[in-house]
Amino acid sequence: QPHTPRPEVSALAHTGAETAVPAVAGSAALLVAGAILYRRFRPDRSR
Repeated sequence: QPHTPRPEVSALAHTGAETAVPAVAGSAALLVAGAILYRRFRPDRSR
């Protein structure tokens, strides 16, 4: 029986970048929450 080569399957390298997505989302949420709190509780600038 002749040897038939398996079809090549292309795949991306496992770089671990998928673990950065939740960290980026969490950082963005904290930045937005901080900006909201800062704008809400900053002293009045009216003169």
